[in-house]
Amino acid sequence: MQGNGIGRRTAIIIGAGRIGRGFVAEIFNDAGYHITFVDIDRKLVDDLNEHKKYNIIKCNRESTHRVSIQDFDALHTSQEGEISELLSRPDAIVGVAVHAHSIPEVAQTLALGIARRAMEFPDSPLDIIMCVNTVNPAKQMRTSLEYVLGGSALDFLEEKVGLIDTVVPRMATDPPQEMLKYEPLATMNNGFPYMVADETAFKSVIPQSSILQMTRQIHAVEVRKIYTANMCHATLAYLGAARNYYYSVDAIRDPEIKKVIDGVIEESSFGLCNEFGFDEKEMKEWCFSVVDMLDNPMLKDTLERLGSDTARKLAVGDRLVGPAMLCLKAGRYPENLVNAIAHGYLFNLSEDPGTEKVLDTVKKRGIVSAIEILSGIDIKHPLQSGVLEAYYTAKDKLEEIL
Repeated sequence: MQGNGIGRRTAIIIGAGRIGRGFVAEIFNDAGYHITFVDIDRKLVDDLNEHKKYNIIKCNRESTHRVSIQDFDALHTSQEGEISELLSRPDAIVGVAVHAHSIPEVAQTLALGIARRAMEFPDSPLDIIMCVNTVNPAKQMRTSLEYVLGGSALDFLEEKVGLIDTVVPRMATDPPQEMLKYEPLATMNNGFPYMVADETAFKSVIPQSSILQMTRQIHAVEVRKIYTANMCHATLAYLGAARNYYYSVDAIRDPEIKKVIDGVIEESSFGLCNEFGFDEKEMKEWCFSVVDMLDNPMLKDTLERLGSDTARKLAVGDRLVGPAMLCLKAGRYPENLVNAIAHGYLFNLSEDPGTEKVLDTVKKRGIVSAIEILSGIDIKHPLQSGVLEAYYTAKDKLEEIL
């Protein structure tokens, strides 16, 4: 096993991508842990072990700030014995930073170590911090682990494993190619100053980091983040693509798009405050920070990335339909969110399976059925007619441009 972390607590970060390296690692580094990254990308693992150092580049509108991460090593997911040995250590803690669809795969990686820990240190709790951009990833991870564990390991999971939901507000992009020539492992993000975690879910010692903030109402904070920040990203992508923009920062500076962005976040806030009882002043401050982060010329984020996996983003309960339903439930018709949903059905910048699924469903089944199948909005629902009207209006404008 590599590393110079003898005598220090062990942090295992599963997923060495932009959030794993660019946010989770900073938290554990700040708390004084030795970090081991675990990733499926063998080249990335080799590069991490070779360079032994990288920078997190935090960008705002005017300046950049670098944080150096050095005390780490890395393992490939195939190194099951070494990973399970780390997980079995009584002082170990885990951060999971992957896409939501990879949770079952990560559960397979964790299972051997949890089983070993259950046998060797049955009284030593293990915390797994879920830094995954979805609502309630801890529940998804628990379900996946229950499927693969049995016997004493399953009992250990129920009694001693803390599965902690978080809210991850950092927006990360790939650094420019010129920068990567000199800093091949650098990560670039908006530098959002903190991650919120569910205080009630920890079973062991909470990492003492100024970047990690505790809450006892994680579900409300999770939903707010998805229904504001992620919702604005999707809206920006779908309206921006219709106007032939490529970068998000250019789209947000279009006055008509900015008007819709202001509208969707106001509608979402209305629904969220009614549903969860957020303080209106605090909600306004949060929403201001969300919109302000969109207009950051230092981060060249693409609309293709922000709008990809469209089927998931148009689904019931996700970032567009979810806040639209809350707004409607609170007594207000969400005309701007309806417009964003309609534009999602026209988005074609990405060739990923989720986006292709939306376009293919519209082509084969028609827009009415597509909205019902993918967004759960049937023909009798109050939102259906509005989405259809906005869809045909946007489609006509696109055809005029073409």
